[in-house]
Formats: sequence, structure tokens, C-alpha cells
Amino acid sequence: MEIPVFFIVPNDMVAPAAVSMASILENTKSQVKFYILERKTLPISKTNRAKLSDLKQKYENFSIEYIPVDPDDFSDMIPPVSGYITIDTYFRYVIPDVVPDLKKAIYLDVDTIVQGDIAELYNLPLDDCYVGGVNHPKEYWDKFPLFYEIVSNLKLDNPYFYVNGGVMVFDCEKCRQDNIDNLLKEKTRQYKEKIKWADQDIMNWVLQGKIKELPWQFNTLLDALRKYKYPKEEAKIIHYNGPKKPWNCDVFADDLFWKYANKTLFVDELKRMKKVAKRKNSITYYLFNVIPLITIKTEGKRKFYSLFGCLPIMKTTQR
Repeated sequence: MEIPVFFIVPNDMVAPAAVSMASILENTKSQVKFYILERKTLPISKTNRAKLSDLKQKYENFSIEYIPVDPDDFSDMIPPVSGYITIDTYFRYVIPDVVPDLKKAIYLDVDTIVQGDIAELYNLPLDDCYVGGVNHPKEYWDKFPLFYEIVSNLKLDNPYFYVNGGVMVFDCEKCRQDNIDNLLKEKTRQYKEKIKWADQDIMNWVLQGKIKELPWQFNTLLDALRKYKYPKEEAKIIHYNGPKKPWNCDVFADDLFWKYANKTLFVDELKRMKKVAKRKNSITYYLFNVIPLITIKTEGKRKFYSLFGCLPIMKTTQR
């Protein structure tokens, strides 16, 4: 059995994609076919392709196919509200169509780590649904009023069922039969002023009633682990969702990310990315231009103040 796994990979995100791929290969016995959706206007460099191919030194059970997608085809769609997500996110729409003989396929965001055999996800039944996905943790509706407001804006039949788009399984055959790609594009253009979370909103709204709920273990969000104490050892796929990533700051459970990063040729690049990001997000004020007096580190809406660069003295949160 060959398991098709799709990633959307801009050239500047090849490094984290490689880490996710390594985690899959480390834990999967079956043959895996990676389909990388790249920008037609800015394809993945030869250097990065060579580094991805180097995974063959450790794993033999995979192949890679690069599929160019023209971002201009989505230029009239509203960009996601979150600045760290690009318009490439709409490439998900084309997955069922770009490889016409695929019956079923997995999609993963590049900020995922797979701790189990990916065949378990692939073999989950979709029960005549177009896609399968994991509902957001139940705590989201209680803890984040903005989340419920955004979901309520869609007027879903069940406002407490809204799957995260970072891990999805497509019934490609059924999607092609019902021309789902064009339907999603049409609705995105039609309602682009209404949606907040881009293709995730549209897929939840347009496909409601035809989305198979998958177990939480197959897309365990960082908040579920850190805030709500979901057991990390039971998570089959960990998703570092949100703007904080292991390659730009210290995040919960990032030890797993670096475990697999060390199996790729991108580990040094990822460390440099993190170092640069940390430097951009901190300001140090010096006494006599020599002694580091106060350091202010910014993480999202929070600021951390430390004395002499090492003694924490205060934390503030912007509301």
C-alpha cells in the first residue's frame, strides 16, 4: 500500500516540512508518496530539493512529486486574517483534482509532527463524507469567546463542530464526482467578506454534514496539550498551530520537533531561523552602552521583562 500525503510548501517553509516528513517516515512501515504543492511563480529551489532527497539516506519507503500551483488562480480571494498564513492555504482546494487517479489522500500542515503510523489515519473510514477532520477541543468554545463568535458568524447547523484544517483526509473520488474544488472556489469568492479563517471557514461551511469527525489524537493542537492537559503520549499527530513555532521561539513540546529536525539536513537552518526570530522579538537597553540592563522579549501579545538579561521581573499582556 502506498499512502499519498500532501503538503503545501513555499520555498521558505521547506525546512519544517522536511521535519514533518521525517517524523512520518520514522514511524510508518508502508510506502509513502509525498505530493508537494509549490508555487508555480516561486518553485522550491534545487538546493532544497536535494536536501529533501537526502532523507533517502535514512528512509527508503518514500518518493516525492512536486506539483506547481499558480497562486494567481486564488488572487481574488481574501488573504487569511492571521499574518503568518499566506494565500497558499487555498491550494488545499485542488488536492482531489491534481492527481486524478487518487481515491483518497492525506493533507498535513508543515507544522505537524507524526508520532504514529500514518497508515492509521489513512485507513480511517470517511463514511461517504468528502473529508475527515478533527474538531477543535471543546474548551475552545468556553475559553475563547472570539473563536465562538467567528464560528457563529458562519451560521453552521452545529456551531460546536468546526474542524481544524491542519490535518485532513480527502475522499478524492467523491470530491471529483461532485466538483468540490470549483464549489469551494466559487463560495470563497462569493463570501470573501464574510469569512475570517479563509479556506478553513469555507470548507467547514460548504461541506457541513459531509465532514467525518476524526479522533482528537490525529490533530492534537498545542493548546490541548499545554492548557487542557490532553495526554501527549496519546497524540498521534501534534500540530504546532498558531504563530508560535518551534523554529521561531520556545514552545510546548518542541523537543519532539527537534528530535526529528536532527534527522534532516535542515537542522542548522532551523536553528538559525529561531535565533534570528528571537533577536527580532527582543530589545535590550544597556547601562553605559556596555551592561545589559533591561531586556524586553515579545511573544504575541505578551511582553517579558528581565533584569541583566536573565532575571525575570515582570510580564504584561496586551488586551
